Amino acid sequence: PGVKISTTPFTEHIDYVRLSKPCATCGKCNAVCPVYDVFQSEDMSSRGWFEIVTAPGYEYLNSKRVVEACVNCKSCRTICPAGVDVSDLILQRRAEHPNKLAGAIFAWQGRPWLFEPFIKLMGRTQGLWDRPLPRKLLELGFAPVLRFLAPTAKLPADMVLPRLAPRLLRERHAELTEEQGHQGPVAYFHGCAANYFMDGVGDAVIAVLRKNGIEPVLPRQQCSGTPIETYGHLERVKTYARFNVASLSRYEKIVTGCASCTLSLKDYPKWLQGEERKKAEAVAGKVKHISEFLAGEGLKVRPTKPCPKTVTYHSSCHLRAAQKIFERKRAAIRDSGAQVVATSCPACMIQLENGLRGEVDVRHIAELLREAYE
Repeated sequence: PGVKISTTPFTEHIDYVRLSKPCATCGKCNAVCPVYDVFQSEDMSSRGWFEIVTAPGYEYLNSKRVVEACVNCKSCRTICPAGVDVSDLILQRRAEHPNKLAGAIFAWQGRPWLFEPFIKLMGRTQGLWDRPLPRKLLELGFAPVLRFLAPTAKLPADMVLPRLAPRLLRERHAELTEEQGHQGPVAYFHGCAANYFMDGVGDAVIAVLRKNGIEPVLPRQQCSGTPIETYGHLERVKTYARFNVASLSRYEKIVTGCASCTLSLKDYPKWLQGEERKKAEAVAGKVKHISEFLAGEGLKVRPTKPCPKTVTYHSSCHLRAAQKIFERKRAAIRDSGAQVVATSCPACMIQLENGLRGEVDVRHIAELLREAYE
């Protein structure tokens, strides 16, 4: 009595397609997804994106809003118990329709004899054009062009821009470059930001390494590939990966000062096959951020000068902070009583400086270490 007998097998209602996917829908990725944090909507979340981009009927035109929303912070990959990298799936779909304007910019940056003189000229004249009226004109002038980058892309007149370098890092430390014949077991992969910006990061990394008895080599290098991958130009990423692997293979240790470059260099094996992949794996195993390097075997001389200010640490990712997220971050920093926010990524420094607007000093951890040695 009370027992229903059915001729339908219990397997009739099992969703085999769903069970065949690695995602268990546990929702841990949503808990750390910055886009979901803002929109609070399943279709704008890591878990929802996984379902959308792996659906049999996926079409870019119907899912463009979703595909272009991911900020490639890799938080989903870090927390997923099944190792699913939703951001990578998103980028694969994005690569089917790479951004043309971004591609033109990356092609320009890939020609240093054209790009670097422009950066230096802008650095020398920044005191003239980085003022309220010229910046407002630049905002209006760039608006129709930046729409080709993204519908919401703009260069706000009140945005705090990084100081561009009148002399590039490789020029300021020419004696350490591979081109000048400098040799050694430790390479410093400075990346684009430290070379083009006068943010103090590259100089600080070199100074700290020297203080610990290391004369780093600045090897020939191309962009690590993170921004290029983000805009869907995967062939250029592979080309740069091959170049950097070939350039870095001869060194025993590879130090970086940028969290994004660190991640990108460690991910190089996924782009290559065969012998190239083995070389990329060997390079990836040598890569360490300056903080990781010093925390391990790299710290030979202990800093002697204590920091007189209260410091809090911002854990870096590729998050381009949305206003709602940053309001909480700013409140947390203010509540901590910190006078300095330390971070490990030049891109994070730009976002923090724009969000905090001078309320708290923003520094790279290498800069703080350099000051502790002085």
